[in-house]
Amino acid sequence: MLVSIKNIVLALCTAFLYNSCSSKLTSIKLHHDTEAPLPFVNTIDIGASLFYSDGKIKTTKGLLSGTKNWHNITLRVIGGTAHNGTITIDYAAAAANNNKITIQCSNRHISSGAESYEIKIPKPVSIKSHPSRPNSTPGFPITMVYEFALDNRKQKTVSTDEPYNFLQMIQLSYLGYKHSANLPLFLPCTAHKYDDKIELKHYYDNDTTSLGSSMIPITYKGKYELNFSGANGNRGLNGNNAVNSGGRDGLHGQYGGNGQNGSSGAPINIYLSKLIDSSANLVLVVVENGNLREPFILDSKSDAQVKINTNGGNGGNGGHGGYGGNGADQTAQTPLGNGGNGGNGGHGGNGGDGGTVNIICDEDLVDLKSILLSISNKGGMGGYGGDGGKGGSDGSKLKPTTGRSILSILGTYKGANGLNGQKGYSGQDGRIQVSKFTSNEMKNKIDNLNLK
Repeated sequence: MLVSIKNIVLALCTAFLYNSCSSKLTSIKLHHDTEAPLPFVNTIDIGASLFYSDGKIKTTKGLLSGTKNWHNITLRVIGGTAHNGTITIDYAAAAANNNKITIQCSNRHISSGAESYEIKIPKPVSIKSHPSRPNSTPGFPITMVYEFALDNRKQKTVSTDEPYNFLQMIQLSYLGYKHSANLPLFLPCTAHKYDDKIELKHYYDNDTTSLGSSMIPITYKGKYELNFSGANGNRGLNGNNAVNSGGRDGLHGQYGGNGQNGSSGAPINIYLSKLIDSSANLVLVVVENGNLREPFILDSKSDAQVKINTNGGNGGNGGHGGYGGNGADQTAQTPLGNGGNGGNGGHGGNGGDGGTVNIICDEDLVDLKSILLSISNKGGMGGYGGDGGKGGSDGSKLKPTTGRSILSILGTYKGANGLNGQKGYSGQDGRIQVSKFTSNEMKNKIDNLNLK
């Protein structure tokens, strides 16, 4: 009985001493990098101060240069994801969360529940923009520069080239097109609907109120290239070399495969029409192939040009012939073996024909067609024939002995080399045909193309 009472007293004393000496985590306070230039960062560092019952304060590694790790702290983030004291910002989620990142912080030792912390994301109140280069041409990507004024009274200038995720939240609207500011501006080549300038409006997220607009100057001095050329023919397979069959004579090499013929260039229609409602120097060029219609605007007083390739594809080269097998060596019981013939080389494929080009032209623009257009519709070259395979050698003679065997006087021969393949025929050059029409007739033809 005395032993039991002694043990109970000892246990109570131990518990009292533990509770009086140990320190418990009572609360956590979060911090963030207030110098981070939000919203033009993709991540932001945070830190935590840990308060204990004995009055001590410890801090986390990273932003606060402390010693505590994050693995015992639970973070629930709205507007991003957390890992080891760094928040990767999800600007779309933050915008849906009233333009802020909300962090719920908890620890199993804290009985009072989670601590809440917010990081406000500055919101743009106005945006201006201009191209990074003075000349913007339809059909080519345009790097833009954006000037932001934020609701925290700070300003920032950034370009499309800078990898800020926040730029995905800025929507651009122009000529019925929309896309995000993190991508280069791209003006489709349906430039006949454009003026010398286009209006570019800026929006934040899903807001319908424009944060400003800019006029983007357009020039029509681009150099474009379209390719409708036929595919080259594939090369013929090389013939396999003969494998020793174990018999007297070597086997013949396999023939090389013939090269594939090149494909012909596609037939093309090209329309040249004056833009009656625009500057007298601007010419509409429409390149048509089947259901494909590519429109361009060219300044006829500049070096602007559309290059069209509709060449025939080259024929594939013939495969090489395989080598003939060697004949067996002479033994006391078997005569010399003959060498196998080499395989013939494959013939080269024929080149494809150049595509036919029809130019449908305003009669006043006939003299400009050679300036505005560069057309290549040559026939493809024929493929080269493959080399014939080398014939196999005959076997080695047996060294002479005291007697002469009848087997040693039997005639043998080396295998013949294979014949080289023939070169393929080159394709014929395509034709270029010109049809002339009045300006009104051309206008009707362009209208019938239903360009978008």
